Amino acid sequence: MSDSPLTSIWFKPRETIRGILAEDPNLYVTPILCFSGIVSSLNRASVQHLGDQISFSTILLACIIVGPLGGLFSMWMWSHLVHWTGKRMGGQADRLTLRSAMSWALVPLATSLVIWMIQIVTFESEMFTKETPIIDADPAKLNLLFATELTKA
Repeated sequence: MSDSPLTSIWFKPRETIRGILAEDPNLYVTPILCFSGIVSSLNRASVQHLGDQISFSTILLACIIVGPLGGLFSMWMWSHLVHWTGKRMGGQADRLTLRSAMSWALVPLATSLVIWMIQIVTFESEMFTKETPIIDADPAKLNLLFATELTKA
């Protein structure tokens, strides 16, 4: 693996995963899971409009603390479930291999944390509320919101 796996995963995913599994199956797994857990928490908080019920700072703090734990626990649970199911279907991969491949599949989700940071700095609490009067009143902010949401999709 000559390229950085964080770059090559976007263009040569199969080759990258094979290289990671051959060299170090634990490579970046924990940070990927923690970042993807934070993003998943932010996504849930936004979709559920938690800003209508709790403060902006509480949402951010909860996502930063609980998100990584959720990402790690979810992968632990899913890797066991997929390993168990796979064994019954004749699969040969061990749990470490599955966990690594499944974690690296979350790189696009984890990298959307950068987009989330831009949105949080720009739109603040309105990222988590149903009504968005400040964004709605500013066409530039509305266009930026649409553009950043498209890159997260």
